Amino acid sequence: MVGQLLLSLTGLGHHADLHDLPTGDLDGTADGVEHGGEWFAGMLSFRAITAALTVFGLVGMGGSAGQRFDPLQTLMIALVAGGSVLYGVGWLLRSLYQFKSEGTVQIEQAVGKTGSVYLSIPGNNTGTGKVTVRVQGRTMQYGAMTSEEDLDSGTPVVIVSVLTPGIVEVSKIYETSPATEGDAHAQS
Repeated sequence: MVGQLLLSLTGLGHHADLHDLPTGDLDGTADGVEHGGEWFAGMLSFRAITAALTVFGLVGMGGSAGQRFDPLQTLMIALVAGGSVLYGVGWLLRSLYQFKSEGTVQIEQAVGKTGSVYLSIPGNNTGTGKVTVRVQGRTMQYGAMTSEEDLDSGTPVVIVSVLTPGIVEVSKIYETSPATEGDAHAQS
């Protein structure tokens, strides 16, 4: 357990536990619903087993050292303590695992989002510029093309489609002023 702690502190203790593996039924479906004994298998990890064995050994050693309990009582107390720690650490690791996030921004999520031109975009799909857009809680820059006229820096745009894994197609957002809207209603 001390070795595991030292490896974790130095960043060398990362490893895949059993709950890192995909779960599912024997028929191949992975519906996320726990069936039968999967909850127990999900709690098993190297860290949980190491902690349980350490506590089991320490409680057993403490119970037999003072001669206060007979060997059977010491064994039962050590088993309960080890099992409790196994459950507790497994539950804690499983709860923390739910916070795991891939962190990769998917460019497809940018379609329909608004942003602004960062580097001028030549019109009629003759070249690429750059746009800045907020996707999945992050500000991203992508190469951009447009089939419209040239778009200067700062022009508000909307992402229309994804052309390649790093280039999007944009369209200018035409803003209407309140006075223009009022004039349009007056002329109708």
